[in-house]
Amino acid sequence: GKYNVSWMHNTSMDTLHFMVEVMATGWIGFGFSTEMPPSTPSMTGYDVAVAMVDAGGVGNIMVKH
Repeated sequence: GKYNVSWMHNTSMDTLHFMVEVMATGWIGFGFSTEMPPSTPSMTGYDVAVAMVDAGGVGNIMVKH
């Protein structure tokens, strides 16, 4: 029970919304692709988010496409 991932597909706008909640210290990462491994072994076409919350409670997120 240290993480929760949920999503919502908005069919009218054809968008996908993710929410990731993690009870952790340091950095966490989350990624997804439209292709199933191992067809993308070099992670080509993946989207990845790396996030952290510092000791002061300030969040930081980096998204790589």
